[in-house]
Amino acid sequence: MQTTAGHAVAEVLAQLGVRKVTGVVGSCMLEVFDGMYGRDDIGFLSTRHEQAAALMADGYARVAGRPGVCIATNGPGATNLLTGVANAFHAQSPVLVITGAPMMKDMFRDSSQEIDQQALFRPVVKWSVQVRKPELAAAMTREAYERTTAGIPGPVHLDLPRDVLKRAGLRGRRPQGGQSRGARRRLCRSHPAGPDATRAGGRPVHSRRLPRTPAQGDREGGTVAASVSLSRRAHGPHQEPLIATLRSGRTG
Repeated sequence: MQTTAGHAVAEVLAQLGVRKVTGVVGSCMLEVFDGMYGRDDIGFLSTRHEQAAALMADGYARVAGRPGVCIATNGPGATNLLTGVANAFHAQSPVLVITGAPMMKDMFRDSSQEIDQQALFRPVVKWSVQVRKPELAAAMTREAYERTTAGIPGPVHLDLPRDVLKRAGLRGRRPQGGQSRGARRRLCRSHPAGPDATRAGGRPVHSRRLPRTPAQGDREGGTVAASVSLSRRAHGPHQEPLIATLRSGRTG
């Protein structure tokens, strides 16, 4: 049995429990869409604009408590995703952001719709990786998905060149994403971002965690009252956090 890397990406998403992928169809992602076509366990939900796809993935993550997935073609498709991804980043929503990319042979030649998509997403994602070997497509899809919920939740960016998706990814077995971390580092180009990222040697970029926010405290079992009490001790009785004021119903 032989499958393309694009089909392997779709298979791994289905194995991870993803039921809907939101986005806009683009030619550089056709192998992924082909892998989802006609299946009952995973499907594609087409939107009118990529920004809506990212916002829908963010909303799904907040309501369902599991990662949302959005997808777009390279260039303008990727740039249109950015606002929704930034929204998910600031809300600490786990979202897997998948973008197509030009063929490897055309990169850095000002090819059609070519921009540095990893540089574009790096400020608003926890981790950005570009898959450069077809045999790693399944493994990196799984790792990117899992990183959305590791530590502080947030979006993760997976960049997939067209020629990588077209080539055979795995032979004789269903893709399980079982490559070693060392092999993935050698064959992928990643850009760490945020407190959960690691350098190539495995050392954390930042050792401290981000400060807890009132919204995060609510999700983890805290209360707005605790935030208000802490603020009053620090700043006086009339300096309450805006989010705490809104949630408690006090407007004056």
